[in-house]
Amino acid sequence: MPPFDSADLLKIAQQCLHMSPSEAALRSAINRAYYAAFRIARDYCHVPLSVDGTGSHDAVLNAVDRLDFPDAYDRARRLRYLKRQRVRADYGVIFTELEAIAVEAVDDAELIVQWFRRLPART
Repeated sequence: MPPFDSADLLKIAQQCLHMSPSEAALRSAINRAYYAAFRIARDYCHVPLSVDGTGSHDAVLNAVDRLDFPDAYDRARRLRYLKRQRVRADYGVIFTELEAIAVEAVDDAELIVQWFRRLPART
């Protein structure tokens, strides 16, 4: 089996958007979009799966903040926003404009994934 590609999660998020616009599909799109962006950021920044203290999600966000590349701050900000929306989607918070938030989440995740893929490889 080939290694897992985080972009596959983005494809699933996109598919969820094109399903019938059910609440479950839209919440799933937000979740998959966040994890596509989170995983590519985690892999690029070499953050271990479990970190003492703040947890791996906060450790990844902090690592992206520290990257010395143009737009790193913006990508970290978008990833933080995606995380908040993912938590809201996963834990049943009532949304207004759920479809618009799901579309925005997928768009942001796509931007983040493409940005990380354009960065030079880290050793």
